[in-house]
Amino acid sequence: MANDYDSLQIGTFSALRFTPEEARQTMEKDRGKRYDPQVLDALMVVLTAPPKPATRQRECKLSELKPGMVLAKEFTRIGGVLLLAIDQVLSAKLIERMQAYEAVEVVEMIAFVKD
Repeated sequence: MANDYDSLQIGTFSALRFTPEEARQTMEKDRGKRYDPQVLDALMVVLTAPPKPATRQRECKLSELKPGMVLAKEFTRIGGVLLLAIDQVLSAKLIERMQAYEAVEVVEMIAFVKD
């Protein structure tokens, strides 16, 4: 169902490209035929929900990190290899490991944490 919603907007579902509102209306016309009403209702709740406020974040040197802080961005090594995912809660042990990695790389690393 989500794929159909996207396809209506990018023009792969039909020859026309629909606005988000037109795509929702088009799908509503097929309620109970092509689309399960309960699933369509759930999709509409997601599509019409207000956007989440942007997460406030700040940049920290690894020496400034404290247990309980939460990563706001992926923590990657030089070259972009993922080391820690977004929303990782930092423990004292994890901070120690990050700082040890920084020492091995011999470059100051930055972590973005939620404010």
